[in-house]
Amino acid sequence: MDPAETADSAVLLVLTDAYPALLSEEEVRRESRHAKIDVEDALARLTAAGLIHRLNGFVFASRTAAHAGRLDYT
Repeated sequence: MDPAETADSAVLLVLTDAYPALLSEEEVRRESRHAKIDVEDALARLTAAGLIHRLNGFVFASRTAAHAGRLDYT
């Protein structure tokens, strides 16, 4: 997995675990334990993909992303 995918996965996991809560972008950075620029880039990619929503400095997982994160693929 490349570094961008690692950051995307970490950020999405933080947000789906917190769903339906809104988290500040700084909270996401702290929880994901990635560099600020990596989290900012991940947030941009995930927003473009429709997996998260941004609102005045806060972010939250889309309903679809949260549901997919809870599926058991075994």
